[in-house]
Amino acid sequence: MPIRRSHLSQEERREVLASLRDRQARGFKVVIPGWLEWPRSLDIITAGSPESLIIQLSPSIVLYIFRVRLVAERSVTLQEFEVATRWDPGVFPCYAEGHTPYRFAPGLDFDVKEVLNDRIERGLHFRRGDIREGWLLAMGNIPVPEEHGLGRPAPVEVRLFDQFWQPHIANTTLAVERSTRTRKSSSRHGLGLYEREDPTVSMERGADPDAIVSLGPPPRVNAARRERR
Repeated sequence: MPIRRSHLSQEERREVLASLRDRQARGFKVVIPGWLEWPRSLDIITAGSPESLIIQLSPSIVLYIFRVRLVAERSVTLQEFEVATRWDPGVFPCYAEGHTPYRFAPGLDFDVKEVLNDRIERGLHFRRGDIREGWLLAMGNIPVPEEHGLGRPAPVEVRLFDQFWQPHIANTTLAVERSTRTRKSSSRHGLGLYEREDPTVSMERGADPDAIVSLGPPPRVNAARRERR
């Protein structure tokens, strides 16, 4: 007679969940039971194109750009992130040297103050209600399949890991550019996804007003890269 277990250990639940999500990423129709999901601590909002996209800089250099807003539903500290795709298992975060801009190509650079990569590596702490906005930048060495291109966005998964190595995952699709042409800054109108929020609103709900980061216009790419840990 088979034995059914009513409880999985923390490690076992993490392994089962990772296996199911891997199958989802490879295109299988998989339904993840609600009891397997961890209580959500972080809401991840990813902007669409042209802010978030994939740029193939050369046959062996691919840049992944995500413009995100992170909203904490409870206290959490992020300490690592990764990007998962079906075609490249080795995508790695980019890191700048000191306070220099993230520069990938002429006309394609990012203000280091607006990039979250280094802040996450140092331990990006949230209290409930805190908001962080900025760029997540990663690179890969395998070209995006030709099936993805103009009008055919590519599926990508962003995984943010907290102090317990619990993953917080966002699935999105990104436009693919196979060109290094300069990206023009776009003006913003009204209160967009990345506009500064009224600090008094955040303070009323107990958030740290310094957690609100207002981004400048979409950048411009050449990165100081550090070996993936």
